[in-house]
Amino acid sequence: MSEDVRYKMQHLGDMFVDALSIVVDSAKKRAKGIVLTYDIHDLKQKKLQCLGLIGRRVVQVKKAGLADLKRDDNLGELIAQAEKIDQYIASFEEKKKMTLCSCAGKTV
Repeated sequence: MSEDVRYKMQHLGDMFVDALSIVVDSAKKRAKGIVLTYDIHDLKQKKLQCLGLIGRRVVQVKKAGLADLKRDDNLGELIAQAEKIDQYIASFEEKKKMTLCSCAGKTV
């Protein structure tokens, strides 16, 4: 019994450091998840702005009397930008999912 207490007292610092490192790793992953959430929110706002620009451009083209929207370079660039934003959102959501899944099983 006294050897068990002595062993615990000698290795108390090691146990504390191990527990602290688990908590710090979990906090870092949670913080990264929060940052990714804000980034996803910002990208969704940019996408809405881009979609609004696409709508305005379609109206401008229609008012100008152009029948073929595919030939409008500005509209094509805006659509490409919206698709690029969608790709970024998907990649950030995947990173967030992987970050949160990797720290879900660890407890102190």
